[in-house]
Amino acid sequence: MLKNYFKTALRNLSHNKVFSTINILGLAIGISASLVIFLIVQYDFSFDKFEKDGDRIYRVVTQNSENVPFPLADALQNKVTGMEVVAPLTPWNYEVKVSVAKENSEDISVFRKEPNIVFADPGYFKLINYKWLAGSPNSSLSTLYQTVLTEKNAKRFFPHLSFNDIIGKEITFNDHNDTIRTTVSGIVENLKANTDLNFQTFVSISTQSSLHPESLNSWKSFSSNLFVRLSKNTDPQLVKNQIAQVYKLHSKTNNNTNSNNEFDLQPLSDLHFSTMYDNFGQRKAYMPTLYGLMAVAGILLLLACINFINLTTAQSSQRAKEIGIRKTLGGSRKQLIFQFLSETFILTLIATILSIIIAPLLLKTFSDFIPEGLHFNIRQPGVILFL
Repeated sequence: MLKNYFKTALRNLSHNKVFSTINILGLAIGISASLVIFLIVQYDFSFDKFEKDGDRIYRVVTQNSENVPFPLADALQNKVTGMEVVAPLTPWNYEVKVSVAKENSEDISVFRKEPNIVFADPGYFKLINYKWLAGSPNSSLSTLYQTVLTEKNAKRFFPHLSFNDIIGKEITFNDHNDTIRTTVSGIVENLKANTDLNFQTFVSISTQSSLHPESLNSWKSFSSNLFVRLSKNTDPQLVKNQIAQVYKLHSKTNNNTNSNNEFDLQPLSDLHFSTMYDNFGQRKAYMPTLYGLMAVAGILLLLACINFINLTTAQSSQRAKEIGIRKTLGGSRKQLIFQFLSETFILTLIATILSIIIAPLLLKTFSDFIPEGLHFNIRQPGVILFL
């Protein structure tokens, strides 16, 4: 029976090609525009949601900066309760040149202006769960001059070696001030989820301490980022109060005149949206803009629906004679309702399929305004639900 309804609906639509085409195009454009906006909003809201205990991960910040004194990490581990993991890290912000000896050759491969290099310690790999392809999270970055690479950089630096063979190989880093030689102690898989913690090369933080020993015990220099994961059921406010007390104590001991810094805990989920703090040079999203875009998408879809209804209503005078004839021939109210619903379903289905074709073209056309990591995939659960 449904098959007959759809056959009749297709026949009627073919007799009204102009109206059907305008209806389909208008609805398809509205759906595709809304879909592109949905993809942008979904992409930005998906950042740093991959961690199982992400709601307990924070960055220690002050009212003015995302940086804290270097020795604060050790002090928190020893004197503050409620800390499950303490992970200091310092981005290497200089234009770093990386040199790697080629296999079975005296030549050197040089990679200039390498981004996303960071000094870290084993605590970072307890905070963020990477999949280890070679090496061990317990021993990597635990001593001087050790390096951990992501899968991406391991393949770039050592293209002809297996991951296990890369362990123990030497990498030299050179910036404007320092040259250090390190040994690869581990390789991890690239994070597949969207994150602002997009580091690709990790150097042991003790190496940084050896290069700049003056910062090791300095409570005046704010130069290090510090992430923590709180224990379950720990009140963040109590932890903030303890941090403030620890800093005040050490500042007085070290004759720091600026001992009144107010410390705060920035949630991991806020990293991508904060207007106050840097997110390691990654692209940021502005929360009010995203909500505004959602409103625009809703309005575009509503206008497409209104246009669809108006065009359908405009046909009512032409369809009145058809309805009269069908009722005269014995057609019931239920049959007529199913017929018109079948026509509407076919129109909207075609418009939806067309919008799936248009959306990638829109993303490509407006690529300068679209986040670089955003890709259209019809198999994404969010896209399927939206459609």
